[in-house]
Amino acid sequence: MRKTSRPARSRRSQVMLLAGLLALLDCLAPSRAGAVAFYVESGLGTAKFRSGQSFFAPSGTSSTGYGMAFDLGFFTALSDGETPLELHVGIQPRYSTASQGSSFSLLSAYPVARLQVSRISFAAGATSLVWKRVAAGAGFDDFDRVYSSLAYFGEVAALWPVTPDFTLGLAGAAQYVSRGGVVSPSPILDITMIMRFYVGYTGRGTAGSGGASSRSSNEFKGWRYPFGEIR
Repeated sequence: MRKTSRPARSRRSQVMLLAGLLALLDCLAPSRAGAVAFYVESGLGTAKFRSGQSFFAPSGTSSTGYGMAFDLGFFTALSDGETPLELHVGIQPRYSTASQGSSFSLLSAYPVARLQVSRISFAAGATSLVWKRVAAGAGFDDFDRVYSSLAYFGEVAALWPVTPDFTLGLAGAAQYVSRGGVVSPSPILDITMIMRFYVGYTGRGTAGSGGASSRSSNEFKGWRYPFGEIR
């Protein structure tokens, strides 16, 4: 039996890899040109700082108690609402604060990329727009800009779509700040309850079959209690 040469096997592997990448891009791409959705998302929950001595020096501490986490994002979903995968991009300011003797706060504004698989989403972002606050109590005043720093975060969220335009969810995120070769805080842990409001669609059709609609979010698959019948 004639054996397949190594160059032939290599070319076959490259073709299979290219076909897989093209299939993934086809899933991510909108099925109609210009089909996008816009939404506003807010999150409120609890935050905890670890290894913040360097960033909040000289008052920093290795660990704080549980405080408050808040974020507000503006996103575009680059999909027609019917694909298995969605790519979302947007801007998301995040505010985290917690206390241990003093009150420590971090404020940052992230450009964010999010990959959503039906009702699970994975997000990441990085920014040099970072502010900090150290005071006797929590507040939103007297923030100082932290120059020559890079903050970055990762987030995982589980979604529960209530209506075609409104979704609840639970998210967990970890933020890090790198400055002068030192990563501190490392990390800030945020657990938040999120609310997502879809505010507009472009390039989408009318309602489809099975209770879903092309003019609805990707995570919505049909009406459910208390807003309608379970499907």
